[in-house]
Amino acid sequence: MSCFRPGILAVLLVALFTTGAVVAEPDRIELKDGSTVFGTVVDAENGTLSLETDFAGTIKVRLDQIASMYTETPMTLQMADGSIIEAHPLAVEDEKLMLPEATEGGSGYALSQLLRVNPEPWETGDGYRWTGLASGALVTQRGNTETDELDYNVESRWTGLNDRYSARVFGQLREVNGNRSAENITGTAKYDRFLEDDWYWGMSASAERDQFSDINLRAYVGPYIGKKFDQTPLFILEAELGLSYVSEQFTSSPDQEYPGAVWTLDATSDYFGNDLRAYVRQNGIWDLQETSDFVINSTAGMSFPLIAAIEGAAEITLEYDAGAVSDVEKLNQIYRFRIGYRW
Repeated sequence: MSCFRPGILAVLLVALFTTGAVVAEPDRIELKDGSTVFGTVVDAENGTLSLETDFAGTIKVRLDQIASMYTETPMTLQMADGSIIEAHPLAVEDEKLMLPEATEGGSGYALSQLLRVNPEPWETGDGYRWTGLASGALVTQRGNTETDELDYNVESRWTGLNDRYSARVFGQLREVNGNRSAENITGTAKYDRFLEDDWYWGMSASAERDQFSDINLRAYVGPYIGKKFDQTPLFILEAELGLSYVSEQFTSSPDQEYPGAVWTLDATSDYFGNDLRAYVRQNGIWDLQETSDFVINSTAGMSFPLIAAIEGAAEITLEYDAGAVSDVEKLNQIYRFRIGYRW
């Protein structure tokens, strides 16, 4: 038996040294300010590179701040012209991507042409990415009256390489002394077609019932033009402006129809950190026949993670209707804390 021990020991030593030899070195990025960052390149999008580090989690580096880079991590690159390149290894010198097949000819690809690293199927035109949020807030009041109110919000988005579909339903259910006093609901559906330079055009349709404001039905449909402004992490803003046909039916006032200008502002910010997301959303309708009549709904809030994909948010909503019927307040203010699931 003893004659086998040296052989077994030799095999273990060879395995140990072999394992140590194949340990991949971390990716290395040298910035124009002279600093060097080590980690693993995990993504690139909107002119920034995401690097997973041991000391600071995932950090983002602007492509125009990279002096040189080297990585042994196999990755797939998607260029701005739509081409897909398998890179292993990958180096950056003089703001050029130096790939093995490129260095032989002495040429490379401009780093600024890098669109994504390891793109998902939908980012190359295969299917859609599905994201969404379902949340709710419950308000209970006890005293002279017993009031219970449930606010709910469900929104979903399907994003492809060339277009996007989105839908949202939100509303309120209110009971006073055990009797249903109001049931308000708003539904919106949109289609966007992407153009160049972050421009897009789209079509939207919306229907709203608001018993608080004496509205049996307010509906509109029409086209719009939009643009995305990306200043990550400071903010990402999508602004849309369009024309719509608007129909309003009231409980106690004459119905009306009119052409309207509609707009939407949707802004988010990671300025306060990856765990805190500030957001502002506003949509409005302006009566082009009776120019003093307009509706503006604005929501501002801050969301934060709770457990896994569960998030909490504190927000305020201001609903202003300049053409509100008599005995109805023009401004409605809603403060809520909601809990939701994001996917």
